[in-house]
Amino acid sequence: MMGAFKFIICFFIFILLSIGIAFSNEKKDDKKIEVPSPMEIRDYHPLANGTLIIEYANEREFLYRIVKIKPRPECNQVKVDDDGKIIIITQAPSQTYEYILEPVPFMVSEWIRYEK
Repeated sequence: MMGAFKFIICFFIFILLSIGIAFSNEKKDDKKIEVPSPMEIRDYHPLANGTLIIEYANEREFLYRIVKIKPRPECNQVKVDDDGKIIIITQAPSQTYEYILEPVPFMVSEWIRYEK
């Protein structure tokens, strides 16, 4: 009889903890991370796996997939095309490159998936 009572108490505690965790996760989802304007880009770091880490003015980093890289004659520009793709033209030691990025990052500096 005492074992059944302990089981029921443990079961109710488990249910209450589960409900509390569900509500706390719901509140976290309300605070979506917003991507700053491309004009707030402060630094970038291309990676060998076809991605680019972009650091914004608030020191938060977002990871973007590079759609295309091509050489360019001019340098040091940030643009956004009609499709929303971010274009960064930057000076490398020997060549100027244009990085065309997807319009939305897929990860944030805490290296969690970015949700629109």
